[in-house]
Amino acid sequence: MLNRGLAAVLASSTLVPTALADTPPKPIDLKLFEKTEVDRSKGCSVVLWQENKSPDADKFAYLFAETLTGKNHARQPARIKIGDAVTTLKRVATGGKTTGYGLYEFQLYQLPAPNEFVVLQLKLAEEEGESVDIDSGKMIVIMDGKPVFRAAVKGNAGCMTPAAVEAPRKAASAAKNSAKQPSRSTRRRWLPARKRRPMRAILRNTSVTGSRSLKVHRDRC
Repeated sequence: MLNRGLAAVLASSTLVPTALADTPPKPIDLKLFEKTEVDRSKGCSVVLWQENKSPDADKFAYLFAETLTGKNHARQPARIKIGDAVTTLKRVATGGKTTGYGLYEFQLYQLPAPNEFVVLQLKLAEEEGESVDIDSGKMIVIMDGKPVFRAAVKGNAGCMTPAAVEAPRKAASAAKNSAKQPSRSTRRRWLPARKRRPMRAILRNTSVTGSRSLKVHRDRC
């Protein structure tokens, strides 16, 4: 099960060679994406932002971004930012409760280097309309020879869709069909097509201003 595997990953990440025990390890330099680096205006995606940030109000808020493609929401490599470099991740295991867009309470991602991982522990809200909110959670980054990095997160999964383009066609079709009716008294009333509302993440704004800084939560071994 993922929970036991996760425990093993976390345990192994705390082991430090004796020769390096006296050398303070460098922390993981996890950075926030700038808002312009995470484009949600097209298609579907999963994003996580720092818990005390607002993607609407803060220039820097996002920690994790994953694009979903096609009708089956196929996952493209997820992205995080370490230092000035964007690092890609591949989801390799899931567990716990699941909901729309293939989200799970527990998700394990492989970093490019061997035995380095990102673990997501998420509290998922119920699916509502075209989106799923992530009410709270932890993103845990595990890299060889470095203290484990933990960040408190919130997030959202969904599709940003434009206003329905079929509405004008349906309205024209309704007018055409209405014209064929024999009389006003027996004519069926056609209602205009309802526009599909675009997905919007429900955010809680905070008073914190935009910043790239993160609070590091290190393990105490």
